[in-house]
Amino acid sequence: MKTLCKNIKNSLLALTLLSLALPSFAADVSSLFGSAAKKKKTEASGLVLSASGEAFVVSENRTVPLETSDYIYDFSEIVTSDNAQVTFKDKFDHKYHLAPGSHIKILNRIIELKTGYLWIKSEGAEKGFSVQTANAKVSYNQGEGIVTYDALSGKTQLLVVQGEMDFSNILLDENKVTVSDATFSFLTGDMENTTPRVPTSVGQASFSKMVNLFWGAKPDHEVVAHAPVEKKSEAKEETHTVLQETTHKPERSIASVEEKNPVAPQVEEKKGSGKFIYVVKKKNEEELAKKEKQLEELYQNHLAVLEKNKPKKVKPAWTPDYTNKSGVAVKIYGLKKSTTPSRLPASSVEYASPAPVSSTFDDMTRDLKQQNEADDLIKQLNNFKSE
Repeated sequence: MKTLCKNIKNSLLALTLLSLALPSFAADVSSLFGSAAKKKKTEASGLVLSASGEAFVVSENRTVPLETSDYIYDFSEIVTSDNAQVTFKDKFDHKYHLAPGSHIKILNRIIELKTGYLWIKSEGAEKGFSVQTANAKVSYNQGEGIVTYDALSGKTQLLVVQGEMDFSNILLDENKVTVSDATFSFLTGDMENTTPRVPTSVGQASFSKMVNLFWGAKPDHEVVAHAPVEKKSEAKEETHTVLQETTHKPERSIASVEEKNPVAPQVEEKKGSGKFIYVVKKKNEEELAKKEKQLEELYQNHLAVLEKNKPKKVKPAWTPDYTNKSGVAVKIYGLKKSTTPSRLPASSVEYASPAPVSSTFDDMTRDLKQQNEADDLIKQLNNFKSE
């Protein structure tokens, strides 16, 4: 009995101590999770600087609207509609503009561009940063460039505004090209073309069109973009000034303009002015009239040669014509006139009329009856002899 009372007393004491310890344990657990959540907030991968329109972030199987000052974490996806644009910054002080109709996925130093347009602005000196698409990879540390990817055609394009970036096939990293200031390169989805195109200088119109995709965004560095030069013949000289944002001269000219062409006007760069001047030559009316006259003479000579070599018409051989009667009598000798025709007309041939069907059938019936009667008579005679 004493042992039972002692056990009950110990159980009551344990329950009392447990009830007193539960609140402190719950407080410790809540403080632990709170510190973990606070630590997660401080270790975000990026911060949204501005968000306009219908932009969304997909994280942990949840899709929520993206707003300014929101944190971005690893494995998050940002999606912009056709009327939305997002500007964000990562923890390495890289700035990014995401154009309307784009989709990216973030993982520390790697950004996967699934579709759309992404503008990179990097000021850091660290290496190991890249933007990847389904078939291409862009590696960078310092510089500014625009990466585009079309999911339908599988085309990836890199336009470098300033600095240098490596552009390669995502499966063949050794087949890469270095894209520098004011040049671009692209890689198609065709498996045969595994190497990016050789970098080519970008034109002023193409560069402006690309920048206008990003609302309110401007390059952080001065840009050199070339306006295409039209080919003109000799005429009065007229000076045009094209504004340029820097005096940097690219190594290559525009792909669509042929180099070392004596007809194209010469381009002279004015040092220290930030502009270049080129001469446009108008058409000379006298020269055009002279060329037209030469062309007409050439055409007339060609027609004369064709007329000279034209084949002559051959007169056809004589053939008799029987349409008109000549009136000459025709006589035939050696034949006797037949008085009876060689054959009678079909209507005069006599055919034997067939026998009536009914009489023939009666004859057959009568013969069969006589045969049967003869057979019966023979059978009776045979039976009589046997008796």
